[in-house]
Amino acid sequence: MDASRGPDGAGRSWLPGALALLPRALSLLLLVLAVAYVVAIPLGLVTIRLGQGEVAVLAVVLLVNSGVLGELQELAISEKGVSLKLRDQVRRLQGEVEALRFLIKFFVNRYELDHLRKLAADGAFPYERWVRFDEELRHLRALGLLETYPGQGITNMPASGDLKEHLAITEDGRSYLRLRDQWAVDGEARRG
Repeated sequence: MDASRGPDGAGRSWLPGALALLPRALSLLLLVLAVAYVVAIPLGLVTIRLGQGEVAVLAVVLLVNSGVLGELQELAISEKGVSLKLRDQVRRLQGEVEALRFLIKFFVNRYELDHLRKLAADGAFPYERWVRFDEELRHLRALGLLETYPGQGITNMPASGDLKEHLAITEDGRSYLRLRDQWAVDGEARRG
């Protein structure tokens, strides 16, 4: 058969495809030999054992030629053996970070978030009371994100005025806003 023609006689070469498979074939061969060697040891079929250096080189060759290398976070070779740390721990942590981002995002609703931001900002916070507004303030206070000034309360606030005369954002409230901004839970990180 002509090397310039594929198996079906078409005018394309099969050689590049075969060469592309060569590293995988060698990797598979090395893996089979390594497994055969490890299985042969307890069966007493191995008379000459590989030293630590040879085992380390074999391990590195297998890692380089396998899909594990892309997932490898840390590789340590010592007298105690070979230690691998894979990205699966990183993936688990990434999942936990996403869960925390979700919790931070939905810890308060958008109106409560707006109240926190206005209380944290400079200047007055003009308000007009209504039932839901009072509920939102109570929720923020119950979470420890707001506090009332001594002698003040949500129930006895006037129908309108400057909310900053009655309530203040706590340090936890400021930390919560920083976390939201730092983790960009509302999209892009806020500037300023």
